[in-house]
Amino acid sequence: LSIADFDTMKTVVIEDLKITNQQGELKRTLTQVRGILLKDVLSKVEFIYDKHKELNEIYFLFTAADGYKIVISWNEIFNTDAGNQMYFITEMDGKKLKDLDDKILFVATKDNSLGRRFIKGLKTISVKKAL
Repeated sequence: LSIADFDTMKTVVIEDLKITNQQGELKRTLTQVRGILLKDVLSKVEFIYDKHKELNEIYFLFTAADGYKIVISWNEIFNTDAGNQMYFITEMDGKKLKDLDDKILFVATKDNSLGRRFIKGLKTISVKKAL
């Protein structure tokens, strides 16, 4: 996906987000936020499997330009309410995605500590299978 691809997708308004670190210290507040639901983007991906339960073995490795990584399972996205709260940020602080310094951002908005799964400068999402 590219930034241009995101321009064609449905966005939703997201409440202001307080990004905290693991100690609960406020690092940043995002305002005027709009985003695209991760689940909507991934629903366009065709997963190849023989038995439906093989989806339990799928996970996604998100990697930022600075090397920061997070892992999210297929079940977490498609089989829990958490999957309804994970977004690619397309607009914030009055700026569109193409004008953001951090470029593609990702956040799980209902995590206890938003900073743990807040990615700036998302570079790749790899689809992996647990062995």
